[in-house]
Amino acid sequence: MAFASVAGALLLELLFRYFNLPHPFAAFALSAIAITFWYGGTKPGIVAVLLSSLIRGFIVEGATSSFSRALYNLVFLLFAVLMIWLRRSKDALEVEVADRTARLTAANEELHREEEQLDGLFELSPDAVILTDEDFHVLRVNKEFTRTFGYTAEEVAGQWLPELIMPEELRAEALKNRDALISGKRVESEVIRQRKGGVRFDVSVVGKGISLSVEQVGVYLIYRDITERKKAERKLERSDANLLESQRLVHMCSWAYDPSSGMVTFSPEAKRIYDIKSDQDIWAADFFLDRVHPEDRPATVLFFRMGRSNTSSLSAIRS
Repeated sequence: MAFASVAGALLLELLFRYFNLPHPFAAFALSAIAITFWYGGTKPGIVAVLLSSLIRGFIVEGATSSFSRALYNLVFLLFAVLMIWLRRSKDALEVEVADRTARLTAANEELHREEEQLDGLFELSPDAVILTDEDFHVLRVNKEFTRTFGYTAEEVAGQWLPELIMPEELRAEALKNRDALISGKRVESEVIRQRKGGVRFDVSVVGKGISLSVEQVGVYLIYRDITERKKAERKLERSDANLLESQRLVHMCSWAYDPSSGMVTFSPEAKRIYDIKSDQDIWAADFFLDRVHPEDRPATVLFFRMGRSNTSSLSAIRS
């Protein structure tokens, strides 16, 4: 490459001279040297410097003074040093760029794998998962969402989530929790939501703000249908209420003994049956035993001992 570039410089010199144009061989030679260093490397560049110096000194301007030749040679030498530095800087930069490119490629591949894993988890979640922007416009839902709420992914894309699944009177809740979610706080609650047909049901919801990009914030919401659990809780509450009312009507009470704490808890009717004042300590076992009929006391003490050995709560009913 050194020979070709210097030969090109000499050809330009001869052409410019033939047409009586200014023909600064030094400028042509410096250009040839720069091209050789940049594209050919350090060794070809040094060869180009030597060839340019020889051609200028013995062919192009052989009649010039020794001082002039020395000055031009010094210029070529300094230019060569400059080009060597530039070439090394270029090589170092290329190595750094290649290294960063390799690291960026590896990071992108890792990110792609993580995205695939997250996509899999998103779709495989047993709960309804929704990703929205900061204003609760739907970006993505999983398959469980379509099963739970009755909407297809195409129907909800870009729609305002509160309008789809929240009863109208509860939609202000979305705005109330918005700031907390966007700030990155975790929000959990048990609320009422509605399916596509308007049927309302109980759900637990967990939400958290996430970063979608440098400038975009999103909201990640997980809904779980707790209808059956709520039905069981309401049924239990009704049973407890019925039990308390029955005890009041038949003058019967129930109590439970906790061996781990040694405390006894009573149903409300016990206060009337045992004539317990509200300011008395009714939770201690000794207090309770003092109010048990003497004939029943040995059996009650045995009952307490059984509880201590089993380390589980025991309960009984007394009329």
